[in-house]
Amino acid sequence: MRALHVCLAVSLAFALLLGCSAGGSTFHREARLSNDVGVIYVYRPLSSLIGRGEDPYVTIAGKQMGRLKAGGYFKLIVPIGEHKVTANQSIFLLPTWPESVEIGVASATSTYVKVDQRITDVDFSTGAMATQQVYIEEVPSPTGQNEIAALREST
Repeated sequence: MRALHVCLAVSLAFALLLGCSAGGSTFHREARLSNDVGVIYVYRPLSSLIGRGEDPYVTIAGKQMGRLKAGGYFKLIVPIGEHKVTANQSIFLLPTWPESVEIGVASATSTYVKVDQRITDVDFSTGAMATQQVYIEEVPSPTGQNEIAALREST
């Protein structure tokens, strides 16, 4: 009976995750920016379904953007200066522990922040339990441009 519950729990988790890839428009770089703004791109690479974890909630410069799906990105045009990007881990679709990074946005430039939520441990000794971790970091522009090119807007 216990094996059946574990199997059902794992099956349900995978079924929920199957529909969690970004499906919006393909990436396009913001072409023209005025000198008093920059753009922040926050993206999540498309990774293997196994170990992916739930979709984290993202806030850019105080604006709640939503859940960042695997293979997706958000963009926000912001005034030049320092801005905070926060990713909240989600557990059962509710935001919990935040991780954040402060980034400097320069005039008419693009800044890239990579976010992911991964399953870091699975334990079946007392039922089915998985531990997740949010990873967030600013990446150099060439890296961000290369990694975001094939992604879709998170909707």
